[in-house]
Amino acid sequence: MNIVKLRKLSYDEVAKCNRCGFCLPSCPTYLIKKKEGFSSRGRNAITRFAIENKLKLNEDTENAIFTCLGCGACEAVCLSSVKTKELIFRDRECQVGEGFYPKVAARLVKTLEEAKNISDDDQEERAEWQELIKNLPEENFEKEKAEVLFFVGCVASFFPMVQKIPANMAAIMKRAGVDFTILGGEEWCCGFPLIGAGMPEKIEQMKAHNLKKVSDVGAKK
Repeated sequence: MNIVKLRKLSYDEVAKCNRCGFCLPSCPTYLIKKKEGFSSRGRNAITRFAIENKLKLNEDTENAIFTCLGCGACEAVCLSSVKTKELIFRDRECQVGEGFYPKVAARLVKTLEEAKNISDDDQEERAEWQELIKNLPEENFEKEKAEVLFFVGCVASFFPMVQKIPANMAAIMKRAGVDFTILGGEEWCCGFPLIGAGMPEKIEQMKAHNLKKVSDVGAKK
């Protein structure tokens, strides 16, 4: 992404921001930093000034753009309905194109290429959350063919504090008679962390792999 493409995709949207400030009390990073650049209004201003060649992307704009949490609280209160989160993701692509992005993003790319998940865990541990369901045999989960594929995701698979979510979802589907399966260790990261990091072009391999697995299972949903 470069400034020319950013201008084409984002200028009309960012121009809708009338700088009213309604978003300030809802922006968690602004509430902590108390600096305009860390608010949704400030980030929209950065976008507009960059598009209008009034501001060069640099380490300061990197810090502002990449600290956005993507929570969408600003959009919920915006009188002009500015799609700030969408703008931020494009800004990040532009920052990456200019070489100004957090170095941890490079480590994220390496981790996903090697481990296929965001936590750098063993892929064979993806389905350990099944152990939380005591009365459901393991063979009910990983079937070669099924109507529904339950794509669990990295966080729900590997982080203990949320593993009850896939466990309860699986139990509900089983009780409802849903013919479903999971990919287990064959499930790769969905790629959203790379989209959030401004590197959407790097998800193609993961996307292709997951789509093939869905096709192999024959899932319709």
